[in-house]
Amino acid sequence: MDTNASSRKKPYSLNLLFSYLRKAFIEEKMNNLVGYTTLGILCFLVVFIISKVGVLAGIILGVIFIGIPIVFLGLLNIRFGFICALFIAFFLFHFNRMIGKYDLQTGVLIELFFITSTVGILFGKKRNPHYLKQLTNPVSFMVLAFFVFYLAQAFNPNATSLSGWLFILRGAIGVVLIYIISMNIFSSLEFVKTFTKFWFFLALLAAIYGIYQEVFGFTEFENRWIYSSEQSFRLAFIWGRFRRMSFLSDAASFGIFMSYTGIAALIFSMGPYSTKKRIFAFISGVLMLISMNFSGTRTAYAAVPVGLGLFMLMSANNRRTVIFSIILSLSFIVILFGPFHSSALTRLRSTFETEEDASFIVRENNRHGIQPYMMDHPMGGGIATTGLMGVRLSPKHPLANFPTDSGMVKTALEMGWIGLLIEYGMFFTVLTMGIIYYFKVKNLIIKNLYLMYLACFFAMTIANFAQVALGQRPMNILFYATFALVIKLKDIDDELNEKNETPST
Repeated sequence: MDTNASSRKKPYSLNLLFSYLRKAFIEEKMNNLVGYTTLGILCFLVVFIISKVGVLAGIILGVIFIGIPIVFLGLLNIRFGFICALFIAFFLFHFNRMIGKYDLQTGVLIELFFITSTVGILFGKKRNPHYLKQLTNPVSFMVLAFFVFYLAQAFNPNATSLSGWLFILRGAIGVVLIYIISMNIFSSLEFVKTFTKFWFFLALLAAIYGIYQEVFGFTEFENRWIYSSEQSFRLAFIWGRFRRMSFLSDAASFGIFMSYTGIAALIFSMGPYSTKKRIFAFISGVLMLISMNFSGTRTAYAAVPVGLGLFMLMSANNRRTVIFSIILSLSFIVILFGPFHSSALTRLRSTFETEEDASFIVRENNRHGIQPYMMDHPMGGGIATTGLMGVRLSPKHPLANFPTDSGMVKTALEMGWIGLLIEYGMFFTVLTMGIIYYFKVKNLIIKNLYLMYLACFFAMTIANFAQVALGQRPMNILFYATFALVIKLKDIDDELNEKNETPST
């Protein structure tokens, strides 16, 4: 009889316990004694483990308690996952410098977001039933062609090992996943605007911090990173001054990112928005270009007139564009020939004096000298066989340690002239479709977004000739998302026209 009584009490006790825990953790959201005690114990355990094991243990715990739940949310909400990936890509290098772990592979977390988001698209309950049909467009075919050719590089007879191919495979898959995810998430004008504002916000933070570094100097942990290796120091200290990198991986990546977003912000300021938004965008763009100058990245300097030049050509019939062009041209002349000097300005002016630039002449000689190899190897020498990457992964390859100094040259050498034609055929398709759709769409906001994204895109494709401008985070996310945006913005415009909607500015 006692046994029966205890068996009846046990379910009641468990139910009471579960009811109490549900109230404490879910309904009251840990805003009670139980929650405070639980968090206190967890904090004590984290501090204790870090003190005994080290900072790496704290990072692992952070990934377990924070990273995994966020990644799971990304599986349920694709847009949230994509925004998180952009945020992490923006700050991950700065985080590595802060903790002193320069080789920590935090980028895996970004790839995890892309993978879970793609899984969410393929198997999610709210998946667009017409999603696969949306992928039947020229841009998708070119992306597929480039990826297939990359896979074929595994059988390249000129490669000495598969190490480089396997190492870069993650990046190649990442391009495809970014495109697939972008085709799914950019389904409304509101989200495109939200994404653009978030990108601008991050870029403005980077610009302000870059100016802070120029005025007040580097922090202690940033100095430790600069002096941690000869290569880091050589990249950071040029022409008698330190180049600024803000939150990004290095000064070159920072300069290109500031150039990219500065172009976008200035074009945004010419759009059909409220006066406050246009003034704020213009000031933000100016701050980004000032910060870009502190990076000392000459490729970024050259990209600005290229991107803005396309914007002027595409919108030459707009009165604002004409006024903006005149002001910009006068400002450019003053910067190049004005009676003021500094080491940063001297480096900027040297960008447009190539005949007197010894480093430019050396790069040109290298390109001309290697052209016979390009022509004789239509499939190239193999993935990751040039430069320092080639020394590390394919040390016996004839291209190992060759300084490409150019994204186009790198592609031509590693994937051959066939790979170069496919890659720039893909870029040409994106640009061509974007220009065609720009003149077809009716909504003025969408027209401005086309101008903005296409001008940045064009600037980076040209910049890739002078430097390896593509592929580094977070630029790669923005660049390859543009592939989808040129398609989706036209679809959004068609939907708005059908509904006769006029979106708010």
